[in-house]
Amino acid sequence: MAILVSFACRRALKLAAAFLLCSTVVPLQAQTVPPGQTAPLTQTVPLTQTVPLTLGAFPPEDVVPLAEGGTERALADLPAAIDSVLKRSGLPGAAIAVVQGDKTVFARGFGVRELGKPAVIDTDTVFQLASLSKPIAATVVAAQVTAGVVRWDDKIARLMPGFALNDAYVSANVTVGDLFSHRSGLPHAGGDTLEDIGFDRAAILERLRLLPLAPFRISYAYSNFSLTTGAEAVARASGQSWEDLSQKALYGPLGMTATSSRYQDLLKHENRAVLHSLEDGRFTPLYTRDPDPQSPAGGVSSSVTDIAKWMKLVLANGRHNGRELIAPAALLPALRAQAFSSPAPTIGARSSFYGFGFNVSVDADGRPNLSHSGAFGTGAGTFVRFLPSADIAIVVLTNGAPVGAAEAIASHFMDIVQYGAPTRDWYALFHPRLMEYNDPAGDLAGQTAPAAPTAARPLADYVGTYENAYFGPARITQGHGGLVLALGPGALSMKLTHWDGDSFAVAPRSENAPYGSLSSVRFVVKAGKAVELRIDYLDAEGLATWTR
Repeated sequence: MAILVSFACRRALKLAAAFLLCSTVVPLQAQTVPPGQTAPLTQTVPLTQTVPLTLGAFPPEDVVPLAEGGTERALADLPAAIDSVLKRSGLPGAAIAVVQGDKTVFARGFGVRELGKPAVIDTDTVFQLASLSKPIAATVVAAQVTAGVVRWDDKIARLMPGFALNDAYVSANVTVGDLFSHRSGLPHAGGDTLEDIGFDRAAILERLRLLPLAPFRISYAYSNFSLTTGAEAVARASGQSWEDLSQKALYGPLGMTATSSRYQDLLKHENRAVLHSLEDGRFTPLYTRDPDPQSPAGGVSSSVTDIAKWMKLVLANGRHNGRELIAPAALLPALRAQAFSSPAPTIGARSSFYGFGFNVSVDADGRPNLSHSGAFGTGAGTFVRFLPSADIAIVVLTNGAPVGAAEAIASHFMDIVQYGAPTRDWYALFHPRLMEYNDPAGDLAGQTAPAAPTAARPLADYVGTYENAYFGPARITQGHGGLVLALGPGALSMKLTHWDGDSFAVAPRSENAPYGSLSSVRFVVKAGKAVELRIDYLDAEGLATWTR
């Protein structure tokens, strides 16, 4: 395959980016050159373009055209597609909205707010958004960048003096953008287990300094409390709480009257969706979820009516009702690749990226898309997807633990918009992957207790208080039913059941310990006395050892 480059383009080859542009502008068919002759400097063979393209102002904006009438077909198909996925998944209900430009072209509720009760979901039903909160938080920060309060590359050490991570250089240089793109080196889900056992935001952010770090800015690990730290720093720079800042900078100006970053505000709505966890394969309304400690990353509650207003803002590049609410230059960094979230597994595959609070990828037709899922194991699954080049976006909110339904509905819809028909069974693709979020935690999950275990020593030998700098004290007490483990500032209590020798079992149930979780609590005994214990389900970072 020969590639001929024009003289004007050759002048620009001193810039690597220009070469990439030039080499994609004029790909030529191979030519047969007679012996003794050289290839001509200009193309003489007429070419016919067989793959249509919609050309942008420059080649990275070139895309395959949308299917003719695809959006209309996608909207007409959407109710049936939603009904199908809800039936297959068993979810109690969902609310969906689609916006195109400055118009909401679809908004509807399906199913019930709570299984066993008649109240139905409508477009004003308020859901917990879980991690769909992250791209919303990014727009709040972009509004503060617009206002000149902060910059994406502001160092946290300046905005939040005293904050530290487990490396002096990282502590001094980590920025708002680093934390919003999960490239600080903090481990996956770092801090989440502290929230599970009852610590508040301030205590969790202070203890992040104890977590081991991956290489700074060249690694990626998704972390709720990474983004929460960045948001908290911006809030402090603004002189107000994150919850107040979100209301003043975004929810109020957009008229998002049902939206809040406070859990107590959710509870004020009678028309709210109840969480349904997945218990032995069935959705059940058992738990509540107060996400205030990680509010910027997972604590927003809203309706599809309100989310539609926010999606219009993003599609309009920060404009609302004809005026600039967020400057395009402040918003764009959030919407473009900042970190490799999913490097291509093969040379023929596309990579995926994370911006500042948004997933960023490129579809098969060359069109960038922005998205984000949200999931609470205790009972919420949400998804938003933008196709900016088509000026269209969809949000799907469900009131059940993540099973791939929200992602499947949105992907099915966008397939028809882009290609005229679905490309695959999206629910079949997403379901097994999202079900992994419902896997039990702990090394004993799914195991059968030993038939003839080694006896434990007298229970009083294990009783006492054990210290841990990260998790705080673990208190072992003895009651009428045996040993009890208490953790956290709220004294979360769990019964210990003897397993084998100096090992006991505990059955946690929390956001990060789904149905069926079972973990060992292993004691180390010296001179006839327990001196140490380790709790397996909390030990992802190697910090779950307590010393008497």
